[in-house]
Amino acid sequence: EIIRIEKVNENKAIIFAKEDIREQLSELLAKKGATIVSLKVEEPSLEDVFLRTVYKRGD
Repeated sequence: EIIRIEKVNENKAIIFAKEDIREQLSELLAKKGATIVSLKVEEPSLEDVFLRTVYKRGD
């Protein structure tokens, strides 16, 4: 599931998702004729997880 997409520039975007979607994303982009330079997964830091938990409790 995609959470959000941030467009960096005309040729680059950062996609935030709950799980690893690299395989599905690369298949979709290949069908559209796009060139994929790199795809990677970045796990949130412990600090990010903590802050999200604290802010969710505050809502």
